[in-house]
Amino acid sequence: MPIKIPNETRRKLTEATKAYVHDEWNLEIGDLKAWLFSEFVVETYGPAMYNAAIRDAQRHLGSVVADLDLVLADVEE
Repeated sequence: MPIKIPNETRRKLTEATKAYVHDEWNLEIGDLKAWLFSEFVVETYGPAMYNAAIRDAQRHLGSVVADLDLVLADVEE
C-alpha cells in the first residue's frame, strides 16, 4: 500500500535529504533526486519501522492493561 505523505512533510523530507547528502557525501542533488531517495528509504525501511513501533505499542499497552487488572483486583478486595 503506498504511503501518502503531505506536501509540507514531503518538502521537509526533500530538504533534509539534500542537506544529509551534502553534509555526508559532499554532493549537491536536486529536489527530484532527493525526493526519489527519500521515497526509496520510506518504502524500503518504513514497513519494518512501522511494525517495530506497533510491537512496542502492543507491549506497552499490554503492560498497562496488566496494571489495570492489578488495580481492579485491589479495588474489588
